Amino acid sequence: MNGGNEVINNIGFRLDSTGYYPAFFGPAMRRIIDFSDPDHTLSVLPTGQSGYFMSEHYDDQFELYNKNGFRPQLMDRAMIEKQADGKALKLKPGK
Repeated sequence: MNGGNEVINNIGFRLDSTGYYPAFFGPAMRRIIDFSDPDHTLSVLPTGQSGYFMSEHYDDQFELYNKNGFRPQLMDRAMIEKQADGKALKLKPGK
């Protein structure tokens, strides 16, 4: 029997009588948002924003994630555009 699928943090573990439940899967992103102050949101994403394994940013938050750390997450569009090192893909509907 597995546990974790029915709980909010979605951490997978095997239920048995040992009382020891090592996780074998869990959330891919952690985020802390104070909705009264969203400009100070914190997050950590161990596989990068795109999840693309060839990206130079694919694993640059991995150690931080493993140490239960966080980094500031930009929420203001002007600040995001100022710090961006590339352009986002824009999809436009056809005619």
